[in-house]
Amino acid sequence: MVDISSLSAGQGINNATNQKSSSSMSSLGETFDSFLILLTQQMKNQDPLKPMDATQFTTQLVQFTQVEQQIRQNQNLEAMIVLQHSTLVSSMTEYLGKTVDTRGESVFLSEGGTPDISYSLPEGAAKVELTITDGVGTVLRTVVLDQATQTSKGSHVYTWDGKNSGGITMTEGTYNVKFRALDGSGQEAKLANGVPMTVGTTASGKVTNVSIVDGQIILTVGGAKIPLAEVSSVRETPAATETE
Repeated sequence: MVDISSLSAGQGINNATNQKSSSSMSSLGETFDSFLILLTQQMKNQDPLKPMDATQFTTQLVQFTQVEQQIRQNQNLEAMIVLQHSTLVSSMTEYLGKTVDTRGESVFLSEGGTPDISYSLPEGAAKVELTITDGVGTVLRTVVLDQATQTSKGSHVYTWDGKNSGGITMTEGTYNVKFRALDGSGQEAKLANGVPMTVGTTASGKVTNVSIVDGQIILTVGGAKIPLAEVSSVRETPAATETE
C-alpha cells in the first residue's frame, strides 16, 4: 500500500530504479569499450594471408546495439511510470477533506457521529422503510418514512442518529442499510409496468485519508475503506462539518 504520507519513500524507490538503469548502461558501456579494444588488437595482429571472419564481430556489434536500445527503452518506461505515479499522487490529494457519496448499502458510524444516508426513488411512494442491520444481519432499527418530502420522486437524505430501536447508541463500525418503497397497503411498491420499485442508496462522508492499494485508489471515509470506483459524487465539505 502506498500512502500519501509515504511519498518520499515512493520517490526513493523510483530513484533506486533509475540508479539501477544507469548502472546497467554504464556496465554496458565499459563492456563495449573492452570489446572494441579487443577487436582493434585482433585486427592489428591478424595474419594477412588468413584474415579473420568478421561475421562474429558484426553479430556481437548488433547484439550490443540491441541491448543498448532495450536499456534505453526501460529508462523511458521508468520515466513514464514515475510521471504517472506523481500525477496519480497529485490527484489523490484533491479528495482530502472533501465529502463524497458512495454507492452501496453500507454506512460507517463514527464515534458520536450521525451519518447521512442518501436514497433516491424513481417514482413517488406511500412510505419508505429503512432497515439498519449489523454485520451478521441482526436488525437494529426499522424506520418508516411517510412524509411527502421523504417519499416523493427524486433524491432524499436520512440522517441516522446512530441509535438502535431501544435508543442505545451503537458502537463505531460499518452497518448495512436497506430501503424499501411501500404502497398504501404496506406492500412493496411497484412501477406502472408492474416491476418492483428499486430504491437507490448512497452514503456520505468526509475523506480523511487517501492511499493506493494494488494500484487502486482507496478513500478512507469515516474509518471505512472505499474504492474510488464506488464514489458517485464529490463535493466541498460544509464549514460546520470541517470544524467537527
